[in-house]
Amino acid sequence: MGPEGANHNLDAFSDKNDPGTAAFTKTCSRSILLAVCLPAVALVVGAALMSTFEYPSEKERLERFTTLFNEMANLTAEIEANFNNTGVASKFEEFMDEISPYLSGKDSVPDASDPFWNLEGSAFFCWTIMTTIGYGDYAPKTDQGKIFVIIYTILTVPLFVASLAHLSTSLTEALGKCFRKNHDRFGKQGYYFAGGVVALGLLFILVLPISFSVGSYLDTIYFSIVTLSTVGLGDFTPSLDDKSSFGFILYSLFGLLLIGSIVSGLQNMYDVGAQFVIEKAHSGLLSFQHGRALSRQSSLSSSKSIDARANVSTGWVWKKAGTPEASIYGNGVEEEGKQW
Repeated sequence: MGPEGANHNLDAFSDKNDPGTAAFTKTCSRSILLAVCLPAVALVVGAALMSTFEYPSEKERLERFTTLFNEMANLTAEIEANFNNTGVASKFEEFMDEISPYLSGKDSVPDASDPFWNLEGSAFFCWTIMTTIGYGDYAPKTDQGKIFVIIYTILTVPLFVASLAHLSTSLTEALGKCFRKNHDRFGKQGYYFAGGVVALGLLFILVLPISFSVGSYLDTIYFSIVTLSTVGLGDFTPSLDDKSSFGFILYSLFGLLLIGSIVSGLQNMYDVGAQFVIEKAHSGLLSFQHGRALSRQSSLSSSKSIDARANVSTGWVWKKAGTPEASIYGNGVEEEGKQW
């Protein structure tokens, strides 16, 4: 091993054991842990409170709807029996099947097996508030729930934005460190590294949303873009059957982190590019000013040289008025100095 390798290993060893480096690493780890834990705690607490506020009211509406539906079904069955199989009951069932898709939304009555305001539905709702996605497919009905949403929005939106920015920056720095560490590997074929980032983004946009069953493949891509951009139009929402709320939360979290990292990287590229343009413009301005100064100095020197040559060719050496000094004129004849 040569001296350079030994020095390199010594530097690496000293960096690992440097108290300042260790303290900095520990501080970064704590900040990342807080950026993950605080939104998670806010999400769990919000889900529990929203379920407490809204689920009893939803249960009452569900019971009223079920009672009314059963009464209508019994009535159609009686009509069917009294009028000798007129098909009223089957028509009623067809009617309910036909209009049920149009009853979805924030004013609808959910299925008893999949209520809006159970724990997972409340977590999904709080997540859409915290991330500002806000699909709007259902909303609180009670005054307590509305007051809680006001307070929850004020507290958690800035918290999540700050946490997402910190985590995205940390992810960008980690990717950059990995790239610099493996520069010899990626230096000649850097498109492999960029291709990996692009492939990861395409995975979140084109592949993973298929599991949420929002419609056709075009609808899936549309839903993914609208979700990860936090636009949240609400015309398509993820299917939350089979306890998939938390799967959607994880998907959108990592998707938002990826988008944030890409935006952070683009911002760094923009800053570097802007600094490069500013430096080039400043250098060009200095070069232009220096060139003008040299040109002006050259013009003055040329002008003085031309005047001197003209005076020598005519034989006149101008003196101040009243000086009796002799001057040379013409072909070398000395005469009294001329006055200017």
